[in-house]
Amino acid sequence: MSPRRSDAGFVLVNALVLVAAMAAAAVFLLARAEGGRSRLEVGQTEQVLRHGLDAVEALSRGVLNADLRAGPIDSPDDMWSTPVRDEALQQGHVSGQITDQQSLFNINWLADMQNDTAKVGFSLLLSRIGLSPAIGDAVTAFVSPEGPSNRQSYRALTPQVSPLGGAIFLPDQLALIPNIAQRDLDRLQPFITVLPPRSSVNVNTVTEPVLAAILPQITAARIPVLLRRRASEPYTSVEDFLLDAGLSTDLEASPDAVDPNRFSIGSNWFGVQIIASEGGRSAQRRVLLRRESTQEGTQVEWRVSRY
Repeated sequence: MSPRRSDAGFVLVNALVLVAAMAAAAVFLLARAEGGRSRLEVGQTEQVLRHGLDAVEALSRGVLNADLRAGPIDSPDDMWSTPVRDEALQQGHVSGQITDQQSLFNINWLADMQNDTAKVGFSLLLSRIGLSPAIGDAVTAFVSPEGPSNRQSYRALTPQVSPLGGAIFLPDQLALIPNIAQRDLDRLQPFITVLPPRSSVNVNTVTEPVLAAILPQITAARIPVLLRRRASEPYTSVEDFLLDAGLSTDLEASPDAVDPNRFSIGSNWFGVQIIASEGGRSAQRRVLLRRESTQEGTQVEWRVSRY
């Protein structure tokens, strides 16, 4: 009897081991199947998000091309200024907004050490929006041809940074500057852009704080008059704008004269901010578009997407 009970026990143990192994295998296969299904769903969702971002980007380029064919003047009433609001995706939405980058202060103006007008203007802009002058000094040093002198502060970062100096390519690069709080960068961001150093300011779209900063010769009482004038009828020439502003363009005769080449009535550079949501996930894309001519059309200078 004893050997038979032992054999029976052995068989029972083996059966239990086999059942456990089969159960484990089933769980493993189900987990793989579920993981595969989840990955497939994530991939499909990401594809829908990407298509939504691509669609608004393509629409923005088309709108800017059509706007250029309508004439050389760019103003806040143009077709490109109308946002894309909550267009439907499969189970979500996508929205987008085009902004004229030549209505903002170009940080790369500060890369020209001879451009004292830009340095003064940036200091005035910081003062108007309640930021410390030290931020202006740090940003100017960061984009100077030689780069900042306080390199030890950059080496103390994790990971270490070795700033090269000169014009920057993305506004995000300003986050590398030590001792500038993110809240201050967030405060500054709506008023600045990063474009080629020779870019001009569009007098028909420039924001009030930027206009007051880059043209301090204009009195505070005169600025609202200029803004109302261009709202009713955009300026058709830089000379008309400067005449209305009471500013001279004779650089030899007056120290307060303004170089008209710093300004324009139209724009070549536009930014697009796109947000898409689908199935509980979201994605964002920022695009810088360059629009030179009707023949070349609107081209993508850079894009940054986050999923």
